[in-house]
Amino acid sequence: MDNELRIKLIELARNRRKIGYGNIMSEYGLNANDRDHVNVFAEKIGDISEHEHTFDRPMLSSLVMHSDLQTIGVGFYPLAEKLNHGDSEYLKRTYFERVMHEKCFKCWAEDELYYNETGEKKPSKPVDPYSLILNEKMPEGFENSPVRTFDFKGSQIDWLAKQKNDQELGLLGEELVIEYEKRVLYDNGCHDLIEQVIKVADGNGFDILSKELDGCDKFIEVKTTKGNQNTPFKITINEIKFSEVNSDKYYLYRLYDFNVESKQAEFNEYQGDLNKHFFFDPSIFDAFNKK
Repeated sequence: MDNELRIKLIELARNRRKIGYGNIMSEYGLNANDRDHVNVFAEKIGDISEHEHTFDRPMLSSLVMHSDLQTIGVGFYPLAEKLNHGDSEYLKRTYFERVMHEKCFKCWAEDELYYNETGEKKPSKPVDPYSLILNEKMPEGFENSPVRTFDFKGSQIDWLAKQKNDQELGLLGEELVIEYEKRVLYDNGCHDLIEQVIKVADGNGFDILSKELDGCDKFIEVKTTKGNQNTPFKITINEIKFSEVNSDKYYLYRLYDFNVESKQAEFNEYQGDLNKHFFFDPSIFDAFNKK
């Protein structure tokens, strides 16, 4: 059994979180698009659930899901049947994985069990409705700016609906970041700074005014997607210029794999001048008359 992976899953349960296959597999050098890699990983997490079953504990493998964090791998239900939880087809129809999620969360909230199994002495903490997870592993990125191609083929797009959905997702992402920043300050004893974390007006060049642990200002731009961490995002020239002028205090939080229902996402943190981190491909221009 891979105990390092088991501890990772215990930590997820401890913090009432789930994780996508692609994200956790990449941490172990595996590719979620490679069927052989998927089979190897599925066997690893299956072994962990079988181990937990011998101690009458819930299936930690239930915390590993597809990128939408709503659907689970096809091997989960046969394994659950093998472990005497019931008929696999019935378990599938009744979303048995959700039962396992709650049992995992409750099980690993017990401090004594957590200490004994991990050796960690971190007490459980109340968890906010939102869960934002910092992924310090950055996307691979590009060596050169991608070349845009044009096919000049039209398509029917409901731009009003798209704009509405994008705005709603953006606001959810900003709320998530505000809760995250407040929690960081709280956990580090900076209680007097918590109420200074606020959403600022549009046009400032950033979204969230937060505080460093020493009380210094922290300017955060939030970009949110339901896609993966390589999904391109829209950004204005005003936001880019603000990052150049305020590079010592500027952060961009790139939220990805955002699940609207569970209010969960992972994010990468970029600090300083955005020109150091991204290629920019202009797609809309302001046009002025020539003489």
